[in-house]
Amino acid sequence: MAHAISTHEIIPEFDYFTAIDDLQPDDTAGAAHLGSIEFNSSTLYRYANVNIRELKENLGDKEDIVSATKEFIKSFVKSMPGGKQNTFANKTLPDYVMICLRQDTPVNLVSAFEQPVSARGKSGYVKPSIEKLEKEFKSSQMFVEDPLVTAILTKFETEIGDKEVNFKQLLDKVSDVLMKAVQDEDDNN
Repeated sequence: MAHAISTHEIIPEFDYFTAIDDLQPDDTAGAAHLGSIEFNSSTLYRYANVNIRELKENLGDKEDIVSATKEFIKSFVKSMPGGKQNTFANKTLPDYVMICLRQDTPVNLVSAFEQPVSARGKSGYVKPSIEKLEKEFKSSQMFVEDPLVTAILTKFETEIGDKEVNFKQLLDKVSDVLMKAVQDEDDNN
């Protein structure tokens, strides 16, 4: 797994807050605590890869390999940083998920964001980030073999891969292709 990075410049913001003691005497006025918390809001790129050959070496069973990979994908896609949950309640779902099943080498597309994304008018950062990511994916293809599958889950238009309807369909598609790939590798050995 790689560290999550922002696809654009981040400008820190500050949340000013006060707190009072609910049990203070009636004749006491004012705040018991004043403070501020720095925070930011960003569109993140996150990347991970799973070495299926190593899983096969450790788990052996095809169903276990597919099940473990499927559970990893579920956890990775739905995981969020755990800090400050009571303060900011960040339970944001992803706007774009790409899963590539490759036989040659994993490909991290982080170089798409070497130049930070700029928001266009009121469109925000998500759509331009997706466009840069897909452009980088296309560019990277000259160095690697075509993936067995590139499955995409997004509410936006996509120019690559197979766009899936929902998360379950995405997992099912990846699981089916992975099961076939593991089976084909067993048949070839």
